[in-house]
Amino acid sequence: MGRLLRCSSSEVQDDRLVAIRRALVLFNQRQPQHVVLLKGAGTVIAGPNGQLFINATCNVGMATGGMGDVLAGVIDALLGQGMSPA
Repeated sequence: MGRLLRCSSSEVQDDRLVAIRRALVLFNQRQPQHVVLLKGAGTVIAGPNGQLFINATCNVGMATGGMGDVLAGVIDALLGQGMSPA
């Protein structure tokens, strides 16, 4: 996320809610439709309308290499079944 926002990862971690809101503005400049997910301790999800969700049920297993890819695959499978992105 730091690379996308052109800041350091420590800046993202210092205030994850500000970072995800910045990302939401960046990705929804042309048409507000994107949902942004910031994986980490307390994964944060921002809907296109600015609504925030925090998943506090994460576990340390999600810090394993490749888990972001697995998470993306699960999200994609759920979207393919017609589930709402938010």
